[in-house]
Amino acid sequence: MAVLVILVLGLSRAFNDAAGAFRRGTIMVERNGAVQVAMEQLARDLNGMIINERVACYQEANTVDTVNGFGFDEIWFATSASDQDTGSNADPSAYHFVRYYVQVMTNSYLGMSYRWFRLNRTTWKTQLLRQNNIDPMGANREWWSVIGGTGEETETVLDNVIRFDLYVHDKNGDGLLRRDGNIDYFVSTQNRLAYVSNTIPAAIDVYLQATSQETMRQSGRILITSPANVNLLRQARSQMIRDSNMLTLRVFPFTAPGSWTHPAQFYY
Repeated sequence: MAVLVILVLGLSRAFNDAAGAFRRGTIMVERNGAVQVAMEQLARDLNGMIINERVACYQEANTVDTVNGFGFDEIWFATSASDQDTGSNADPSAYHFVRYYVQVMTNSYLGMSYRWFRLNRTTWKTQLLRQNNIDPMGANREWWSVIGGTGEETETVLDNVIRFDLYVHDKNGDGLLRRDGNIDYFVSTQNRLAYVSNTIPAAIDVYLQATSQETMRQSGRILITSPANVNLLRQARSQMIRDSNMLTLRVFPFTAPGSWTHPAQFYY
């Protein structure tokens, strides 16, 4: 009986370890698939980016959730890649104004509140902007600062995000981010602080990383209860990174520097 008990306990432990490894592997595959789908959608939009001296691309770096040390990026641009009407309403020259950003969320699980992060994609159709007297093609060159609440449509791209960083480069491979006060930013058509304007991004490096929901629930509690404790925040971020999947991608926008033109169909 003693030998039998030892064998059963050993087999039970081995079975539990195998089941745990299988569960972790399944979660990792599902998480990697979710990150890949989100990256593919982001890549399609960035590859279809439209820029000229009247349609701008704007990016801010490390501006979302700097309190907890994540510092997610945001980007606004026009794209012709997706979300076009179909059927009789199809317009091959149509495009949307798009914003990708990370939203700080608070939720509760088993009576415990935790903080987590969601990557969103918000779009505005040109006709809705014009109805609200916003013309990104004309006087509203900084259209990203005036379109909030103007008929936008928001969708979730990826949950439990822990990194969303974009690095914009010119044709020589140099970074295009500039410092203005406490903000690192890039504007394709503006001339700020005597920096060179009308610079088209030749390549954009995208870093997208997400952790599991279980890890986010556990570590996200620290983000609420101890936001001022640097050591605890570092431990929480480390746990999220260990249990995460990350993809990187270099995207080449549609309007490369050598093909910067002024197509009539971009204007109204």
